Amino acid sequence: MTYEPSTFKYRLLRRVYGIWFFRRAAPLLIIELIILALAMGFFTQYVFVERVVSNALASTLGNPFRILSYLWLAFIKTRKVTKVIVIVVLGGGIFLLRDVNRSILAYVAMRRRELFSRTPKEI
Repeated sequence: MTYEPSTFKYRLLRRVYGIWFFRRAAPLLIIELIILALAMGFFTQYVFVERVVSNALASTLGNPFRILSYLWLAFIKTRKVTKVIVIVVLGGGIFLLRDVNRSILAYVAMRRRELFSRTPKEI
């Protein structure tokens, strides 16, 4: 059985990047998702989300920009445990988005290199 160089190269690169993803990026994303899920669990125990949302909507009927001041004042006046949980949830969400973005950009860069490295004969 003979392989064309482009097919073999494509399969090899795909396998190498798949192994890289599952060894480097996937464990980090899984750990971050677990931490974020735990933080969200604590968050739902300490914050009555429905009440916060209804109060925020009620306070912004006249001026939509008042929601920022409402959220800031609600954060300032809450207990320390809730503040820590909110900060952890927001930080975890930011780190998760950063890592997902980094993984997507690495995949896109790999695909571009793969497409632009082909010769006209291979396409």
